[in-house]
Amino acid sequence: MSLFTTDIRHDKEFSLISGETVTVGNLDGIEECIGLILRTARGEMFGDPDFGCNLYTYLYEYDGAILHRLIKEDVAASVNKWESRVHVAPEEVETSSRPNERTIDVTVNYHLRNTDYIGTYSFLINRSDRL
Repeated sequence: MSLFTTDIRHDKEFSLISGETVTVGNLDGIEECIGLILRTARGEMFGDPDFGCNLYTYLYEYDGAILHRLIKEDVAASVNKWESRVHVAPEEVETSSRPNERTIDVTVNYHLRNTDYIGTYSFLINRSDRL
């Protein structure tokens, strides 16, 4: 089994010319999967209620060191569980917040399994995303 495969785009694009499903390959597919995991709240996906990450619940918590540690552990556990092509340690997740705006910046440094490649995925969540 190869780590470098093609995935169906998660926003389900279709080619107007050929009518085929648009695919993405390799690293773009991995980053789309990480983004999907982080944007999906647990319990949101009908067929698999454990899928996703609880990032949006942290927007309403007290901003402190404990909150940032919880975010790092949740992100690492979720990505490791649902994206088998990469590995993320909680120490490789960076967070910063703007409490007045209810915004959290998350940067995930992931290691592609069986290679020396290290990638970075950045994600911004804010309260208006879930209104």
